[in-house]
Amino acid sequence: MAVPRSSLVLSLILSVTIYLSYHSSSKLKEDAIIATRETQRLEEINAAAHADLSENKQQLASERAATERQRARANQLAERLQTVQDGANACDEEKEQLKALIHELRTELATTKKAGDDAVDSATKQANQLSEVQRKSVADAAAADEALAASRAETLEARTKLKAAQDQASEWKESAERCAAEVQSAAAAAREKPDEKDDVQGDVAEEEKTEEAGEKEVEEEEEDSEEEEASDSQEQSDEDEEADETAAEGAAGDDAEESQKQENAEEEEETEETEDATSSE
Repeated sequence: MAVPRSSLVLSLILSVTIYLSYHSSSKLKEDAIIATRETQRLEEINAAAHADLSENKQQLASERAATERQRARANQLAERLQTVQDGANACDEEKEQLKALIHELRTELATTKKAGDDAVDSATKQANQLSEVQRKSVADAAAADEALAASRAETLEARTKLKAAQDQASEWKESAERCAAEVQSAAAAAREKPDEKDDVQGDVAEEEKTEEAGEKEVEEEEEDSEEEEASDSQEQSDEDEEADETAAEGAAGDDAEESQKQENAEEEEETEETEDATSSE
């Protein structure tokens, strides 16, 4: 049976098409496999790149932190350097001030030495004057002792009078108390006898006046005695103070010269120490 020509051609075309399709499909599969491998390789490269990027970021952050620390350290060192420079400038200023102060101290030392010499001369003159005053004070002290003895005798006499006045006042007080007791007894008796009330009241009033007059006189005598004793005590105190001052002036005359000599020796020692310190500087 003969096959039509067109059918053969169509079969041939179909066979070629199937072959080409199969070949294309194989090629596409290979390309897909290659693409998958390339994709995996690119993903691995991308992951490695991300890891490197993260590491670089961490390293960059560490370097930035180190840079900030170094910058802060540099600022601190700059501040310290400025402080040291300021301290050096201040030291220079203090050095100049110390030089000026040393010069002033030397000038003041010379002035003080001259004043000390003048003070020694003046103290010597005053010591001589005090010696003369001391000699005069001895005679005054003897007279003061005599006056003191006389004053003490007068004080003793005044105290004796005051004691007698106090005894008299005690007697008057006891008498007044007895009178008051009698008046109270009379008043009680008058309350028992109404007819004699007016006479008793008159006696009571008279007794009360007598008692008040006696108490007033006693108080006046006590005040006079106290004033006299206070006056004697003040005079005694003044005389004692005058005698003490006289003795103190006499003792001061001997101590003034010795004290002035000691002060001059101390000033000379301070002068030598200051000169040694200046030479050392």
